[in-house]
Amino acid sequence: MSEFGQPPPGGNPPPQGYPSQQGYPPQQGYPPQQGYPPQQGYPPQQGYPPQQGYPPPGYPPYAGGPGYGAPIRSSIPKVMGILMLVFGGIGILGGLMGLLSGGAGFGMPQQGLPAGAMEKLQEFQRLGNMVGLPMAFLQCFAGLWAVRYKSHAQLLSNVYAVIAMIWVIISMWLMYSSLMPAIERMIPGMDGERAKTLIGTIMVLSAFFGMIWPTLLLVLMNRKAAKEACVN
Repeated sequence: MSEFGQPPPGGNPPPQGYPSQQGYPPQQGYPPQQGYPPQQGYPPQQGYPPQQGYPPPGYPPYAGGPGYGAPIRSSIPKVMGILMLVFGGIGILGGLMGLLSGGAGFGMPQQGLPAGAMEKLQEFQRLGNMVGLPMAFLQCFAGLWAVRYKSHAQLLSNVYAVIAMIWVIISMWLMYSSLMPAIERMIPGMDGERAKTLIGTIMVLSAFFGMIWPTLLLVLMNRKAAKEACVN
């Protein structure tokens, strides 16, 4: 046998096999595979905090005081109420002055009219003051309720507006059916025509502006926002 356990040339290996290799250390092989250490993984997912959902529309309630975040009231009743108080106060002042002066025609011609025509004109204006004075008080009362957002402010303003519009129509009818014919009889000629033209112009302008304000009241105070605001 040759060295290093090799079989002799041309021979078979011995039955007991080859002796261990002396020259090389026994093969230790690779160390046993331990594998990767068990995965500890990431810390358990806590997840995001539970979704509370979006807040309800509008401003969030304010803890510092009541009413914050509530729907904003329409300013229509307050604005119209202030105007009603102003116009009603002017109406009360004018009505009282007219009654105290005996219906001395504010804005009406006084100079150069015969006594009968003057009396007829003052009678017409006294009637206007007697009707206009309680209407002015009603307007002030409705304005006060509108400024305070009272529940019946809309009803009172509607009542005043309707009465005011009816009175404008009645006063125009009285002017053309009673006042103008009387002036024509008492002041003949060109003087009577000039007096009729002047008085008629003043009355028509007063009626025109007298219809605008009640119409605005009916339109604005009956809007949905104004109705919903008057809940007190």
